[in-house]
Amino acid sequence: MKRYGVAFACIICFIFLLFCPPLLLLAAEDDTADAADAGSSSSQEEEPPLYRILCISSYSLSHATVPEMLSGIEEGLSGVPYEIDYEFMDSQNFYKREDVTSFYHYVAYKMKHHVAYDLVITCDDSALRFWKNNRNELFAKLPMIFVGVNSASDAATSAKLPSVTGVAEVPDYIGTLDLMHELFPDRTMVYAIVDGSVSGRGEYAQFREILKEYDELPCQLLLTDDYSTEGLKKALAHIPSDAMILYLDFMQDADGTTYSDVEASELLYENAIGIPIFRTTSPNIGYGVLGGKMYSYSAAGKTAGEMAADVLSGKKEISDIPLVADAVTEYIFDQVIMDEYGISEFDLPPNTTIVNPHRNPITFYKENPVQSNLILIIIAILFAITGILIVSNRQREMLVNTDFLTQIPNRHYIQARTSAVIARKQPFAILMMDIDHFKSINDTLGHATGDELLAGVASRLKGLSTRGVLFARIGGDEFMALITGRAMSTADQLCANVVKQVTQAYHLSTGELHVTTSVGLAAYPEHCSDPNSLNAYADSALYYVKEHGRNGYQIYSNQCSFIEPE
Repeated sequence: MKRYGVAFACIICFIFLLFCPPLLLLAAEDDTADAADAGSSSSQEEEPPLYRILCISSYSLSHATVPEMLSGIEEGLSGVPYEIDYEFMDSQNFYKREDVTSFYHYVAYKMKHHVAYDLVITCDDSALRFWKNNRNELFAKLPMIFVGVNSASDAATSAKLPSVTGVAEVPDYIGTLDLMHELFPDRTMVYAIVDGSVSGRGEYAQFREILKEYDELPCQLLLTDDYSTEGLKKALAHIPSDAMILYLDFMQDADGTTYSDVEASELLYENAIGIPIFRTTSPNIGYGVLGGKMYSYSAAGKTAGEMAADVLSGKKEISDIPLVADAVTEYIFDQVIMDEYGISEFDLPPNTTIVNPHRNPITFYKENPVQSNLILIIIAILFAITGILIVSNRQREMLVNTDFLTQIPNRHYIQARTSAVIARKQPFAILMMDIDHFKSINDTLGHATGDELLAGVASRLKGLSTRGVLFARIGGDEFMALITGRAMSTADQLCANVVKQVTQAYHLSTGELHVTTSVGLAAYPEHCSDPNSLNAYADSALYYVKEHGRNGYQIYSNQCSFIEPE
């Protein structure tokens, strides 16, 4: 009956929204009139000052990153009254000396004849360099906040200047490279695409520093400025079939041809056929780029806007606001390209944003509002039923994949994840553990205390989980961990941490309790050639600990008595 009640309530809400807009408009008019009356009565109250901001963007408004960044800035400024003027250098098309000189004269004229500004915001590298080169002549004593700067050195040195702070553009190269390796373990080379622009040089400098510490995949540079348009197409066509592309920055080639983000993405996609293209910034998803761990221009802009609001309102001194040099990222992927490579959303990290998703009734409704309104009642019923089913399915999924007592993954879920890893032919490790003498605890202290202990153990294991380490309760006092990717290199330390965490005192309702644990670990293909038998090898290592005094861990070796799986 509750489900039918929810459906009925949804239908009533839709009908109300369809047939009662006049009532809502009348109410809004009444509120406006009341607000006007209130405003007239308080007209003598002092209004807050209107802060004037000059925002200089390196590019034009048509550049894909600019609208995202500017909307973020305005969102961050929403807490203060402001008026903002935007000036666009369009450095992608006009960045010769005479172009910059002309822009200087324009800004200088405006600064001389315009009402004084309270703060300056610069967007991207070229705008920051323009400010640095002219700060004494044009912007003396004005606080300045920068955002979207690729050059780490420019960001760091600028933030040390008086009355300056900002947000550096720090893409998560490691996160994207790790994801590339995980999705395509058989591809053995990465081609980094970059140009010689100011932002391109800055981004490549950051990437080069990362490569010094990253040895999972070899990388080769493809500098677009070294190729004519046709030469670049040929170079892309000759990229080996077992490679991947990491698109860093690409706005120009040796012929002087300039490319928008969309044009650059389409050129890469159309000529590097069969080569997955990853990106660390988001503006061109949907035009051939598969995806990646993306730098969020809107989030970075919002952070810069919030900094500006704090400075203008006097909440903070600009000298007390540190440079933000952490990666501001989110996972974004294109469903169309995912389908080309057979990638499911379940292969991607949680909370991934997917553009161009498979079509459904909701997208049809948004694109066809007139036609959809004619059958609104039917759609409302379908939505209500669909909502009930979605909730029910999620609840069932939670029940199927989660251990009820400990609220961590169960045997079914971790076995499914293990099967997926085996299907991708990736190396992995299995950790098995149980609580020593757990039956005695149940018999002497009661099952309620035993359950409380299991929940406490699960909570500590959950604290040791990472992207490459998944813990699950597989039955009784038995727990299991699936270890993949870079976490395998620290599997030995993980075993030690499990023993250390689990053996610390538990403060239960019946009092303080100390337990010990036995842990066994085995890795594929290091310890066995059949990945489906790895659980048995980990069990053998666990039993070895049991037979030699418990309270410790063992990595599988020949001294462990292997027990053939049934």
